[in-house]
Amino acid sequence: MSLIDYIFLGIILLGIGTIIFIIIRKFPVISKINPKAARGQQQKEIKKDLLEQRLDRKFKDIFSKLNKVIKPVSEKLKDLFRIAYKKVTALEHHYSQKIQCPQKDEDKAKARSKRSQLLQEAEDLRKDDKFKESEKKYIEAISLDRDNPDAFALLGELYMTNKEYEFAHETFSHLLRIDPDNAQVYHDLGLLAKIQDNYPLAIKNFEKALEIEPNNPKILDSLIESSLETKDKMLAWEAYDKLKEVNPENQKIAEFKEKIKQLEQELKLKK
Repeated sequence: MSLIDYIFLGIILLGIGTIIFIIIRKFPVISKINPKAARGQQQKEIKKDLLEQRLDRKFKDIFSKLNKVIKPVSEKLKDLFRIAYKKVTALEHHYSQKIQCPQKDEDKAKARSKRSQLLQEAEDLRKDDKFKESEKKYIEAISLDRDNPDAFALLGELYMTNKEYEFAHETFSHLLRIDPDNAQVYHDLGLLAKIQDNYPLAIKNFEKALEIEPNNPKILDSLIESSLETKDKMLAWEAYDKLKEVNPENQKIAEFKEKIKQLEQELKLKK
């Protein structure tokens, strides 16, 4: 290889190191979601959901781009990635071995009390903008009751607040595997897509949430706002009529009506 190739390879390896550093920084937190505490969730599935899936996707994307640019050295880079991946997963295993699941004979009432205490502490820390400390409390609560969706939902919302959108998406997606008929999770996924200006995906998630809870004013409200952004007047009127039916006291009804009428005028002028 030429000197330029070596320099370019060095830059890429530096980027790899950065990615691994970011992932490792998350391990003390992710590893606390104890697979042994999950009822009906196998350790392999949880590890894939919370760690391997993210690594696999990141690595595959990077491999695809690298092969187009530096195909002659791509195989060597893949070997380096595999080595790094093994080290990273070994580190994750090291952390997970330090986490102890609740004893089988532990009083359930005490476990519930402890979980509630942790969630309250997490909320207090969140209000003080102490996101990392709050994150740890949420995950500790999850380790006490792996099937309880509340802590997962709050953790996902924390990631959204902290603009860690990838972690938010993966947390909500994992929650759907636990509780597939949770309208609030679909709504949160819709809000997440909306924050990222992906309004078609936001609408898809809001509509899925309404299939589960068709009379939920909050979801209807979100659907109207997103349909206005995509200039879908028919969908906006449909959601508006439903909102007016189920929540006639909603203070935003008049505002929505005016905005939809303005959209109609705007669309007429473009014809």
